[in-house]
Amino acid sequence: MIFQTFQELKEFVANYEPLEQMKIPGVNMLLIKQVGAGKSTLLITIKSFFKGGISSLACTGSAENSLTKSFEKFRIRDPPTKKYLRSGIWNTRGVEEGLSISEDLGCILDGNLPNHYMVFDVVTFFN
Repeated sequence: MIFQTFQELKEFVANYEPLEQMKIPGVNMLLIKQVGAGKSTLLITIKSFFKGGISSLACTGSAENSLTKSFEKFRIRDPPTKKYLRSGIWNTRGVEEGLSISEDLGCILDGNLPNHYMVFDVVTFFN
């Protein structure tokens, strides 16, 4: 699908509904990547896009370790309708050396972790 204007893209995303036969109320997107990849910056960009101006939503910056410390769901509201979009974006702590995601990832994908859950326990690796 090609959009001619920003407004067309915005309306498409704001009016998105999953196929009826899927029997789900919305779609969740999981952001998981290494430290510094720009996951939180992407969240701010999406919120700013819908707000029509610069928005602050999550901690961003540059650091050796992840600035995001917990598993958090962000919902975006469409300003004209004041309704939340039918999709949510789940942000995770950046993956870094010495942290294991294997146990938490299964729970994340099954939808069994609460909002603001502290993900990724430090693991000591043995030779």
